[in-house]
Amino acid sequence: MGRPDLNRRQLLAAAGGLAVAGSFGFAALGTGADALASSADTRVRYWNLFSGGDGSNMIAMLDAFRAANPGIDVKDSTLQWGNPFYTKLAMAAAGNRAPDLGVMHLGRVTGFSPGRLLDPWDVELLAGYGVREADFNPALWQRGVIDGRLYALPLDIHVQLCFYRKDVLKKAGLLGADGRMVPVTSADDWFGVHVLGIETPWLTDKSYAMLAIVITTLWWTVGFSFLLYLAALQSIPDHLYEAAKLDGANAWHRMVHITLPMLRNITGLVVTLQILASLQVFDQAVVMLDFGPGPENSTRTFVQYTLEEGFTSYRVGYASAISVIFFVIIAVVALARMWLLRNREEATR
Repeated sequence: MGRPDLNRRQLLAAAGGLAVAGSFGFAALGTGADALASSADTRVRYWNLFSGGDGSNMIAMLDAFRAANPGIDVKDSTLQWGNPFYTKLAMAAAGNRAPDLGVMHLGRVTGFSPGRLLDPWDVELLAGYGVREADFNPALWQRGVIDGRLYALPLDIHVQLCFYRKDVLKKAGLLGADGRMVPVTSADDWFGVHVLGIETPWLTDKSYAMLAIVITTLWWTVGFSFLLYLAALQSIPDHLYEAAKLDGANAWHRMVHITLPMLRNITGLVVTLQILASLQVFDQAVVMLDFGPGPENSTRTFVQYTLEEGFTSYRVGYASAISVIFFVIIAVVALARMWLLRNREEATR
């Protein structure tokens, strides 16, 4: 079925008008081949993430825009907020079915923009529709500018309040003589402060960042390992300890000759689970470093590297190869555990 083409100037004109109607900023994505499905002169596919009260307001603004601009057909889709949206967006772009206009976090713009998924805005055309740089906070406007070109307009800016305890700030050297918090202008300043006289650049120094991930992972997993050992200890027959006591064995000998051998299988299981968990570390690095690979990529994990290659750099084949290698490594660890367990059982027969 023949469908009229959507030229770039029509798209930017429609999107610019929509931005005015919604008082929002958007990212203009590469036009997909499926953008077009009505008799209107100009058609725009728009993806947004607004639900609840925000969603109702967005629907009202879109309806008002459609009523005022009957020649522009806006096909809007509201998707679930979160990482799945960005994955869907990347996959849609790979299949040449990306929307013409979309909403995303400004922090995501760099990964989607130059030479990848986003097209730059025509600033002069936007100004013709009343969207001017002078009307935005300069710092927020610049978040959407990459290599001198505007790829996104800021919207939905949240006001945040920070409460602090003066006694803690005083110990950390962050409380001024006037009783106010000393200005912290960078992440290095924040994490490099002296707490009780000890410098703790845990997440900003490559020498400490991975250690911070290791400590967090140990804390994260020790509870489950403890429960496994507790269950195993409770399963050791009491009569073994009673017989050892009658033979004159002290506490040390009972631990070495009864407890530890009886915990051998569970120890093997815990070691195997910890190795597999260490290979699959992802959540800790994401939460602690806000999706970043850490200073000088010092905390980039296997899973994070695969994700970046597949869904940020869009090297899907390479990411798939990494995943296969990752699966083989995990399978080798699991099979080695099974082989050792089988040999041990055969030796005890």
